[in-house]
Amino acid sequence: MQSGSSGGLNELDKVLEKRGHRYKVLLLPINREKSGIRKSVNFTTLGFGFVPIYKKGEKGKYQLIVKKSKWQELKAKLKRITKKTIPASFDERITDINSLLFGWVNYFKIASIEQKLKKLDEWLRIVTLRKS
Repeated sequence: MQSGSSGGLNELDKVLEKRGHRYKVLLLPINREKSGIRKSVNFTTLGFGFVPIYKKGEKGKYQLIVKKSKWQELKAKLKRITKKTIPASFDERITDINSLLFGWVNYFKIASIEQKLKKLDEWLRIVTLRKS
């Protein structure tokens, strides 16, 4: 095991070392494209992005959104589930849709998704009723 001989130990590391705790220093590579300081509007991570809020008196504030590609992926998965050529009952399709949406919404619930989910719901109701 390698203890922090690099000279860059912070106070917590020193306390832990005095108490006999041992740890490894991980020399992980840094991805320079992903690391750094960026403007919020040019930054996306883990399917999320940021857009400015356009309200009077709200200058310099941003809201969290879902990347466009993630909405497209969700819609493509829903299209696959609702395809007529896939042998499944109406109840099986609804179960699959609910399972997909439950996981997706739970992951992205911290973003501003309410309005787009309403539009998606309208589209999905039309598609599932037409194909049932």
